[in-house]
Amino acid sequence: MKLSRFSLNNLFNNDKFVLFFSIVVSITIWVLVAINVSPETERVVQNVKVVVETKNSVPSQLGLKVFGETDFYVDVTVVGKKYLVSQNALSADDISVSAVTEYVNTAGTHRLDLKATAKNSGEYEIVGMSKQSVEVYFDVEKTQEFSITPEIIADGDFSLTEKEFKLGEPLLSVSTITIKGPAAEISRIASVVARATVGSTLLSSTTLDSEFLILDENHKQSFKYLSADLAGDISMRVPVYGEKRLPVDITFKNATSYYLSLPLKYSVSPAFDNFDVSIEEYETTKSAIVGSVDFKDISVNNNTFSFPADNLTEIAYSGKAKSFDVKIDMADMEQRTFMVPSKNIKITNNVNKAPVTLVSGLNSSVTIVGPAETIELLKASDIFADVDLKSKEIEQGVTAFEARVYTSNTTCWAYGKYTCDIKY
Repeated sequence: MKLSRFSLNNLFNNDKFVLFFSIVVSITIWVLVAINVSPETERVVQNVKVVVETKNSVPSQLGLKVFGETDFYVDVTVVGKKYLVSQNALSADDISVSAVTEYVNTAGTHRLDLKATAKNSGEYEIVGMSKQSVEVYFDVEKTQEFSITPEIIADGDFSLTEKEFKLGEPLLSVSTITIKGPAAEISRIASVVARATVGSTLLSSTTLDSEFLILDENHKQSFKYLSADLAGDISMRVPVYGEKRLPVDITFKNATSYYLSLPLKYSVSPAFDNFDVSIEEYETTKSAIVGSVDFKDISVNNNTFSFPADNLTEIAYSGKAKSFDVKIDMADMEQRTFMVPSKNIKITNNVNKAPVTLVSGLNSSVTIVGPAETIELLKASDIFADVDLKSKEIEQGVTAFEARVYTSNTTCWAYGKYTCDIKY
């Protein structure tokens, strides 16, 4: 079969080809003209982020940090070929605007000049910005712990409590707070307050929500850049007290079974005084406990004790005495010293892997106190000692442990503390 020869003349005699070729050539010419002959146009690129660069800068070398607002944006005006600066071709991410920090060498507010550049060396010109500078605050960062002061205010014209009652010292769920910020502001903090507002007279002890405030010397919140390490709200427990005159009492520790039902007689000076009693317990409170006396501290010659009025923990004191002085009646009591027989010393609750042994008896004689008629008949064989090793860590060798000394007669007790040596 004979192949036909290709002819350009024949191709251009084809109407369809001529139409297609004309379209291609027209588009090509239009693109070339648009690129090379297109006039320059001006466009405003909005919301370009300003970068305040501090890494490896003069401020960072001086220990200065930026506080407050750092999210700045400007509108940048550019001029260039239309196809280069159109919305599809150029966005805010293609332009870099930085705040110049090289002249910042002191703490305080500084006006930083802005510098705009094309990120990818774009073939367009930046001719303007909506603003030429921004104000930025620099300072050395400081962290300090502060005590929180409770504050209660009435939202209206009324008394916080009824006439015969008063507010006790509020108890906050958080007593201290760590505050961080510029050193200049930290130095101006005069007080840190948890302020609770009440809308009516408090008729009972209650728990209130409080507002956290950082105040200057004028009792104003004049700080801009401080932050507090506070997780959640601060609650305030507000006790409501009534003053009540009560007899003064003490309690005893380590009393024998006999004295649990028939306590030792004693006197307290002052015998009566004024105390603040919570409104919930006002009617049921019949006496004021000002302290506790351990039987191990009571002897014929050691029978007076003093409890400072400002150290009371069981009840709030509203009187004027500086202390409560206790004297225990030891008129019918006597005391004697004994050596506890080794066979009367018992080791209990030994949880160690190896057995332990008693090296000898107690490390000293013991003083036994009790009614005169009982003390006269008491024998050494009536006195015992227990060494409780529960929860005790024993090292290899000889260790001294405290021993509880007691008698078979519960009207008597041991005065003082005693030890014995245990070998492991």
